[in-house]
Amino acid sequence: MLAKNNRIEEAIELLQQGIQRVPPDKNLGVLYDSCANLLAQDNRIEEAIELLQQSIQRIPPDKDLVALYNSCANLLAQ
Repeated sequence: MLAKNNRIEEAIELLQQGIQRVPPDKNLGVLYDSCANLLAQDNRIEEAIELLQQSIQRIPPDKDLVALYNSCANLLAQ
């Protein structure tokens, strides 16, 4: 909702807080992916790629890493 109200920076900060607080085995990939999407929307592509690469290292392999790899690959292709 923050992003829809042109408060992208606040939304990014909130997601980053969640990333720090939520354990890696608790669907954390959704927060990483959402944050990376907002970073990319804010033309911070390199930062979004770094965040996704960090998520791939942090989240256990059995927790739907396919979506994170896909998002990262799409940003790298841009």
